Amino acid sequence: MNILVRGPLSDAEQAAVLDVMPRAVITNCPPKEDVTPFLRDAEVIFGQLSADKLPLAGRLRLLQVTSAGVDRLLSDELRQSKAALCTASGIHGDTIAEHVLMMMLAMVRQLPAYVHAQKAHVWKPLDVELLNGKVLGIVGFGSIGEEIGRRAKSFGMKVIGLKRRKAETVDRNIADDLWGEEDLDRLLTIADHVVIAVPLTEATRGLISRQRLALMKQTAIIYNIARGPVIDEGALSEALRDKRIAGAGLDVFETEPLPETSPLWDMDNVIVTPHSAGGMPDYRPRAFAIFIENLRRLRDGEPLINEVDKEAGY
Repeated sequence: MNILVRGPLSDAEQAAVLDVMPRAVITNCPPKEDVTPFLRDAEVIFGQLSADKLPLAGRLRLLQVTSAGVDRLLSDELRQSKAALCTASGIHGDTIAEHVLMMMLAMVRQLPAYVHAQKAHVWKPLDVELLNGKVLGIVGFGSIGEEIGRRAKSFGMKVIGLKRRKAETVDRNIADDLWGEEDLDRLLTIADHVVIAVPLTEATRGLISRQRLALMKQTAIIYNIARGPVIDEGALSEALRDKRIAGAGLDVFETEPLPETSPLWDMDNVIVTPHSAGGMPDYRPRAFAIFIENLRRLRDGEPLINEVDKEAGY
């Protein structure tokens, strides 16, 4: 089998591939090198592949990407391809959950204002809130949502997860209740904190619209670690400017990098991070481990991990 690995490939990683497929022909394409010459024979690819290159990979059976979301990859060509598309979903739960809790604590404990006062050498005690007793709504209760819920429960929050379908049973360690997608509007009216953790699909693009932002409490704070276009960014900026909601913690944006002209940069009720919530020191080893397991499953004819439903978009 011809296997193309994009990016660096260590001796240990190469050995892991050969342990699963001893007769594999492994090609390593550095990040800045043109991948085109290697695509004609590639049956398996680890790494990203742009839509314009896909038609060149006529023998492709598996495209294993290193991201959890595939909204930027799901071209018509990829949807029509017989190749399986698999993600690294599941490796981000811990790090994104910690990022969200960081933003939540920073918002309720007035950390941005304290940092500003420190720089100005001003002693200025501020009124703060607690997470304890507050309602957290998690829109998109997959592996990331579950880890956010688990941590929020330890802070004494009431956690309501939103899934495509209402669940009959609930693990009380991660949520107090699981509602269906039809309950989104009701959730927005009662939540003190709202985390957006859904994949970007045609169904979720603009999900948090101007009308839905208007449903939120004036004291509520929203956090987006999904994709920027899930929220109407213009409407969100207006709601934050006019204090119709209390604040936002944003890691993703409609345009990235966030333009210097965006009003979000200068709002004192907004925390901006540069699409970094999923970062961790062992990201690649975790993603590569999924790749190795999927190679084994491909070899043995077993169902693959994290195979994307190309029509659903995740």
